[in-house]
Amino acid sequence: MKKNILIIDDNPTKAERIKTTLQSIYKDTRFSIQSNYNAAIDFINRNYNYNLTNDDDKTKISFIVLDWMFPRYPGGPVNPEMGEEVIQEIFERDMDIPVIICSSNEIRLNEEDVIGEIVYDESSDLKTKFVEILGQENIDRDNEEESVVKKI
Repeated sequence: MKKNILIIDDNPTKAERIKTTLQSIYKDTRFSIQSNYNAAIDFINRNYNYNLTNDDDKTKISFIVLDWMFPRYPGGPVNPEMGEEVIQEIFERDMDIPVIICSSNEIRLNEEDVIGEIVYDESSDLKTKFVEILGQENIDRDNEEESVVKKI
């Protein structure tokens, strides 16, 4: 199954490292990288599908990798509450999009849509951390489904 992953982070080096790591985990993945709140929310609004039945995947976004502190708008000051605002927006609009927080600061949340947290630093073994959160069985199944689809 093709993954569509949204990375929200204002650090291009970190965002690219996350993207490269996830590309090594999933065989067939599309990425969008957004660096500010307004662009991220606009992307989510344009790519979330409310019209599918409950049996279908409700979203074109498989999951979000979310930094915690980033600007509200391009060129704006870094705001320490932007990650929380993205999660609130998703929750308030009843969007079923899993979120993985990947921030240099440890964040303690009990939000239902947050499936895991990675405390990021340049020496982090991101692949191991993503596999722990996403589950190797789920990754293998998704990659196997994608292989079957390509063979047909």
